[in-house]
Amino acid sequence: MFLIISISASKLKENLLKVLDDVEKGEVYAVIRKSKIVSVLIDYETFEALKEAYEILQDKELLKKYLDENKDK
Repeated sequence: MFLIISISASKLKENLLKVLDDVEKGEVYAVIRKSKIVSVLIDYETFEALKEAYEILQDKELLKKYLDENKDK
């Protein structure tokens, strides 16, 4: 499970390089603007994994294939 660190957009702007270093190490940031979460920063590998999982879940045939291939794991 992810521990999500909240950061305001203005603090992000001030600390962008440090935040990017943290994200690269696996930290997850929720960017807040006007009291609302407007974006989430995650590392690229996690993004790719989430994107792949989303695509599998959206495609019934692909989901069935994935479940069949992984049913014994």
